[in-house]
Amino acid sequence: MLKQTVSYEDIDGKPRTETIYMNLTEAELAELQFSYEGGFEAHIKSIMDRGDNAALLRTFKELMVKAYGRRGDEGRFVKRAEWAEEFASSEAYSQMFMMLATDPAKAATFFNDIMPKNLSERLEKLKTTVNLPAENVPAVPNFTAPKTDSPFGFTPVEQGPLPVWVTEGRFPTKQELENASPEDMGAWQRSLGR
Repeated sequence: MLKQTVSYEDIDGKPRTETIYMNLTEAELAELQFSYEGGFEAHIKSIMDRGDNAALLRTFKELMVKAYGRRGDEGRFVKRAEWAEEFASSEAYSQMFMMLATDPAKAATFFNDIMPKNLSERLEKLKTTVNLPAENVPAVPNFTAPKTDSPFGFTPVEQGPLPVWVTEGRFPTKQELENASPEDMGAWQRSLGR
């Protein structure tokens, strides 16, 4: 279970602080595992290997929305489609998304914390209880932060010459934005995964 406090300003400019809860059940993890060729962890690894920032950001959103829920009575965690939709359009979501997209360590922690509790122990027990060969038991996803010097949390994808601010891993100055060509702006947006 991930519990994350997020602060932001609402549409009236008032400061707000919200505690967000996210968790995936074993059933949801199984759905994810079988939704991708080779499994979910292979899907993430493929995205990282390709440097496909747009696919990585789409996956973050998918996971955030799927994992979002609210604490219910008697220690229950409840999810509803309308809550997830409301969350996905909120400033709290935006703040959390940008935090994850710009900090590889927090992104890795996010992936690991939303996973079902004691999953690795349960899978090991399953393997020994029913005498399954190791290759038939799915691996527990364990994500680590990619190595990058970029403050965006990932290395920009090379697609033609990149503007200097992208190669230096920083936001453009006002002057650089004013002088940027459409190609420069496109390269910057691609590096941000848009």
